[in-house]
Amino acid sequence: MNGLPAKWTVWCVCTTECSLNSSPTLAEARWHLLDAALTAGSTWRLLSTNKRGEFHAHIACLRIAAAVTPEPGAQQPSPPPAPPACDSEGHAGFDFWLGEWDVYQTGGDAKVADSRIERKHNGCAVIQSWIPLRGAGGTSLNHWDINAGAWRQKWVGSSPGAVEFTGGVTEGKMVLTEIWPSPGALQTLVRMSYSANEDGSVRQFGESSTDHGVSWQSAFDFTFRPKEDAPE
Repeated sequence: MNGLPAKWTVWCVCTTECSLNSSPTLAEARWHLLDAALTAGSTWRLLSTNKRGEFHAHIACLRIAAAVTPEPGAQQPSPPPAPPACDSEGHAGFDFWLGEWDVYQTGGDAKVADSRIERKHNGCAVIQSWIPLRGAGGTSLNHWDINAGAWRQKWVGSSPGAVEFTGGVTEGKMVLTEIWPSPGALQTLVRMSYSANEDGSVRQFGESSTDHGVSWQSAFDFTFRPKEDAPE
């Protein structure tokens, strides 16, 4: 079995020549199409595709090994190339926000939440877990949209619906804007600005506008301070 990948998925036809250790009913299903998953060095576990899914059987993998084992000296297929890493300057726009944080109202010492910001999936996604001390939490998925040349953030809280913000780095700040859904109320435009402070903290300042951005009012103001016990 040398040269086999870790796992093969194969379709085969069971005939009376198959070595079946199940019921006679299954042995009679001469042309029943079975789905077989082979792990190198083990046995085939065959699962019938009949509607009731009743039949199970095992057949030694040696019988069909020759059909899937490459011939000596045969060239092995090259593994697929790894996807390109998201390591451009644009993808690094939110790197200052990465980490484990204690979150406070800016200018105060009353902690309001814990937050974890991670860059995952080959560096292509920045994921926030928002864990407030009171109230419901939420998650944001952030990514650099290469085609649009912009950052996008999808916020999902603990109630139905989601909000998708768009923006980018402006004057050293990450600025994201979107209309916040509020049925039965005036249409509210929300603008969030993220900025790195000299002491290693990060400020998230939220503003709202009900006149399409002509005027803005403060909506929230948080400071993310690094957790002292956060892993390096």
